[in-house]
Amino acid sequence: MQDREAAGKAGSRIDRYRSVFNRYRNVLLPLAITLLLDLLLLATNTVLTHRLELYASEINLAGRQRMLSQRISKSAALIYYQQVDGADTAALRQELETAAALFDRTLRAFADGGDTEDASGKPLQVRPLMLPASRATLAEAQAVWQPVRLQLQVAQQYEYRREALRHLLQFLSQRNLHLLTLMNDLTVQLEQEAAHQAQVLRYFQTLVVITIFLLFLWVLRRLQRSDQYFTNLMEADSDIVLSLDIAGRNITFISRNTGRLLGYPDHYYLQRPMDRLFTRKTARHIHELTQALRRGEQISEQRMEGEVIQSSGSVLEVDCIIKVSSDAAGKPQELLIDVRDISERKKYERELETLAHRDALTGLKNRNRFFEFASQALLRAQRQPDGIAVLFIDLDGFKSVNDSHGHDTGDRLLKSLAGRLVSCFRRSDTVCRLGGDEFVVLLEPVGGRESVAVLCEKVIATLSQDVQIDDISCKVGASIGVAFYPQDGSSIDDLVTRADEAMYRAKAGGRGGFSFAAEVEPCAAD
Repeated sequence: MQDREAAGKAGSRIDRYRSVFNRYRNVLLPLAITLLLDLLLLATNTVLTHRLELYASEINLAGRQRMLSQRISKSAALIYYQQVDGADTAALRQELETAAALFDRTLRAFADGGDTEDASGKPLQVRPLMLPASRATLAEAQAVWQPVRLQLQVAQQYEYRREALRHLLQFLSQRNLHLLTLMNDLTVQLEQEAAHQAQVLRYFQTLVVITIFLLFLWVLRRLQRSDQYFTNLMEADSDIVLSLDIAGRNITFISRNTGRLLGYPDHYYLQRPMDRLFTRKTARHIHELTQALRRGEQISEQRMEGEVIQSSGSVLEVDCIIKVSSDAAGKPQELLIDVRDISERKKYERELETLAHRDALTGLKNRNRFFEFASQALLRAQRQPDGIAVLFIDLDGFKSVNDSHGHDTGDRLLKSLAGRLVSCFRRSDTVCRLGGDEFVVLLEPVGGRESVAVLCEKVIATLSQDVQIDDISCKVGASIGVAFYPQDGSSIDDLVTRADEAMYRAKAGGRGGFSFAAEVEPCAAD
C-alpha cells in the first residue's frame, strides 16, 4: 500500500514537471539558445583579447628591431671614433654585442617561434609568423642580416681593431637602410594583420549580439502573452511559504521544501509555535504584529529581514514578506509569510563593507575608516582630559626593494610590516594604511611626550629588522612624525598635516628617526 502511494506521488510529480515544461518550452528554448550565444560571445571576446595581445607584442618587437639595427650602427661608429681618440670602448662593445644578439634572437623567434626578451628584459615567447607577406619580408630580412651578423662576428674575433671596424662600418652603411626598411614593412604588415583579424571577430560579435537581441525580443513577447496563471506561479515560487494563526501564533501551513533549506520536514513545524522556526528576535517582531492586529490596528504588507533556525543549529538569514489574510467577515485571521534565503546576499554585503573600510593588501583600516575613528576620538578628547596623538609613519628604503625585487615582493613585504606595526600598539590605538608605504596611527589615550618617544623608538626598531621574503632578505626603516591634540592642531586634518611635516623633518635629519610637530614650523596655507 505504501509502495503504491509512493509510486503515485512520484508519477504525479513527473506529470507536474512535464506540464510546466510543455507550458514554457517556447520560452525555455530561446533562453537556452541565448545562453549558448552568450557563452560563444564570451569565448570570442577572450580569443580577440588574446590575439590582440599577441599582435601588440609582435608589433612592439618589430618596432624594437628597427631601434636595435640603429643602435648596432651607432655603437660600431662610436667604437671606431673613440678608438681613434684612445678612449675606453668596453661599454660600447658590450652594448653592440647585446643589441646584435637580441636582434638575431628576435628575428629567429619570428621565423621559427621561440623566446626572446621584452622591453623590461623578461623572457617572452613568440609564435612564428604565418601569413605569406610577413614570411616573405622576414625571409628577406634574414638574408640581409646574416652577412651583417657574420661581419660582426669577424670584428669581435679581431677584438674590434680599426681595420675590422672599418669593414664593419662600410658593410653596415650598405645594408642598414635596407634592414630598417624591411623592419618597417614588417611592422606595417603586422598592424594590418591585427586590424583585419580584429575586424573579422568584431563582425562575428556584432552578429551574435544582434541574434541575442532578436531572441530577447521574442522571449519578451512570449512573456507578455503569458496568462495570470504564469504570474501566480512565479509569485508562489519562493523558498518557504507559511501561514501563522494570529490567535495562537502557531504555524498552520508550511511548504514542503523545508527539508532542503532547513533540514527538517514540514510536519516538524505544523501546529507548532513559530519560535520553532524563527529565532527569538524575529519571533518577537512577528508577535508584535499579531498583537497590533488583535488590537484592531490596520497593517499593510510588511517586509523585514529575519533569521530562521536550521537543523544543525546554525542561523540562516532570510527576507520575510508578510501579508494579512482575513476571514469572510474581514477580521484578520492569519499571517501569510513568504520567506526567502538571503544569506549569500548578506555575506556579500558584509564583504563589501569590509572592503570599503579595510586596505585590500594589508587588512588594516583604510584612509576613510581612519578619519571616521579619528573624528570620534577627537570628540571624546574634547570632553575628557586625555588627549590624542597622530603618528605619521613613512617607510625608508621601500622603493628600492620594490624596484629591485618587483611589486609582488614589495606587496608581501608591506603585509609583513603591517603585522609588525600592529604588534607595537595597544588595542585602543588605530593603525591605518594611507597608501603606498605610508601609515598613520591614532593613539588614544596618549601619555606624555616621553612615552610617545619611547613608542616611536620601538616602532622604528621593529620595522628596521630584516624581513625574509622567500630567499630575499629585505631591509627597510621608518621615519615618524608626531602631532598632539590640541597643541599641534584642532582638527584631524591639521594633526595629520602637522605629523606629515614632522615626518619629513625626521627624514631630512637622516631617516630612521622621529620628530615632533612642535619642533617644526607649520607650512603656510595655499
